[in-house]
Amino acid sequence: MKIESRRLLLYPISDEEMTILIENENNSDMKQAYSEMLPYGIQWHYEHFRNTILGGGYAYGCFDGNQLVGFATVNADIFGEKHKYVLLDQLFISNSRRNQGIGKNLFQMCKQAAKDLGAEKLYLCAWSAEDSMAFYTKSGCTNALEINKELYAEDCNNIQLEADLDD
Repeated sequence: MKIESRRLLLYPISDEEMTILIENENNSDMKQAYSEMLPYGIQWHYEHFRNTILGGGYAYGCFDGNQLVGFATVNADIFGEKHKYVLLDQLFISNSRRNQGIGKNLFQMCKQAAKDLGAEKLYLCAWSAEDSMAFYTKSGCTNALEINKELYAEDCNNIQLEADLDD
C-alpha cells in the first residue's frame, strides 16, 4: 500500500451538487468512511472545507489509489493577542487507516501551511477522546496559552490546544 499526500483544490461544485453526490453514493464502504471521518455530517465538513479553500487556507488529502483515507484543513485567518495562530480546522483519518503515519504526515503538512500563512503557532480544538489526545500529545501539542473564545463557545467540550511550528 502506497499512500499519496497532496494539496487539495476546490473545484466548482454547488451545495446542491454536493448533496446529490452524497445521497447517490452507492458504495457502502464509502458511506462508512464518510461517517467515520466526518462526525458532524458530510455537508458540515464540506462547507468548512470549501470556506477554508475560498478563504485562502490549505487543504490536504491522503489517498490510497483513488480512495481518500485522511484529510486536513488549515484556515488562513490569523488570530491571537500574544501569538499569531491559525486554526487546524479539520484532521480526520479513516478508522481502518489509523496508526499508519497518515495523521503524522498530515499534521506536518499543516504546520508547514501555518508557517506559509505567517503564523507562529497552530491552534486546534480537539475532541477529548483518548486516542485523539494521545495523537496530539505525541505530536507535540500542549494546552493553548490563549483561548479563542469564539472557538471555545462552538463546543466547550473540545480541548483547546496549540502546536509550535519549529518542531
